Amino acid sequence: MTLRTLLVRITIAVIAVTAAPACFAAAGKVVFSYGQTAAFASDGTRRDLKRGDSVESGETLKTLEGRLQVKFNDGGFISLQPRTEFKIDDYRYAGVEDGSESAIFGLVRGAIRAVTGAIGQRDKSRYQIKTKVATIGIRGTAFTAMLCEGGSCVTPWGATLPDGLYTKTGGTAAYDIVHHSGTRSRLGRYRQCRR
Repeated sequence: MTLRTLLVRITIAVIAVTAAPACFAAAGKVVFSYGQTAAFASDGTRRDLKRGDSVESGETLKTLEGRLQVKFNDGGFISLQPRTEFKIDDYRYAGVEDGSESAIFGLVRGAIRAVTGAIGQRDKSRYQIKTKVATIGIRGTAFTAMLCEGGSCVTPWGATLPDGLYTKTGGTAAYDIVHHSGTRSRLGRYRQCRR
């Protein structure tokens, strides 16, 4: 092996080792976990979550009868209610706002409370939560979203809410609803999501 070949291999190894943490860096940390909560990798591998665990871009977070709260690296926060499935589609934040950051999530089912972090405050187009019904963009720094399908959301008095995406921003008393048909309406009070 020539000296040049050796130097090239060493250079490639150094680049690979120093780049790996950026590629596989944690998106955030679990700050609260109660009951059955888990993260699923894209290959289906499951790992149970507990306080202090990292979550990564590409993982799907699920709560069965549990609750989960995650603080993201940009200061954003998400609270998953019971029976929720939430995907971290594309999360990138290197600690500096340089235009490459991204916070793209997916609410597959259930209900969340969220507070946006630096990514959404700097460039609102880089923060989204996608659902089957609509995409939620920045609506303020704090919001709640609940995706109801197939009778999954029931009021405390037993009435089933219509299917759709229910969202609430900040301290407002009303929820905006996007129905599967695409129509919009407004609901005066929040209803508990049950699956």
